[in-house]
Formats: sequence, structure tokens, C-alpha cells
Amino acid sequence: MIYKFKSKATGDLIMLESVARQILMLIGKKTEAGIASKGILLPQDIPEALTILKAAVLAEKNNTKLNIEDSQEGIHYEWGNRKVSLQQRAIPFQRMLEQSLNENVPVVWNI
Repeated sequence: MIYKFKSKATGDLIMLESVARQILMLIGKKTEAGIASKGILLPQDIPEALTILKAAVLAEKNNTKLNIEDSQEGIHYEWGNRKVSLQQRAIPFQRMLEQSLNENVPVVWNI
């Protein structure tokens, strides 16, 4: 599955499911059934999402292990020595969030 993120402040951002799920899990966008396949991030929620993303990127840069588990989905990520860093994966999304926050518009995905 492909996730398509949209914002009136930017162009569309397309991510593979594994990358999108990782980022959405980080910012707390999951439901009882798992990671939200469709959703919205309101402007008032963007600052917290940016803070979380930046903290995760910093943890990875410092080679600190950051474990995320979701028992319902059986998802487990370990960051540290990955070939493609979280920073590389998250920067386009982070920029989308920053521009959306500046223009006070939401970010939606798969809607």
C-alpha cells in the first residue's frame, strides 16, 4: 500500500507503507485496529508531531536505540545502524508539516 499525504500548503507526498506507518506510529496516529490508513493532522496538532519527529531523529543521530512496539500489529522497529536513516525518511514529511503549520492548514492522508 502507498500512503499519499496532502496539504494545501505543499505538493503531495507519497510514501511506501512501511515508512509511513513508522512515522505515523511515532506521532501517535494509530487506532485500536492499528495504524490509521486514513487520517488528518490538524494545525493545532502539528507542533507536537514536529517535536516528536525531531526527538526521534536526534535519538537516531546519537545512535540511541529507540524501540517502538505495537503488539496488535506485530510491528517492531529498532533504529541505530540503518542504511536509510529516519532523518532521510522524515525530512520531506517534516517540511510538509512546517509549511502546513505556517499556513495553518491540516495534513491529510489517503483521503
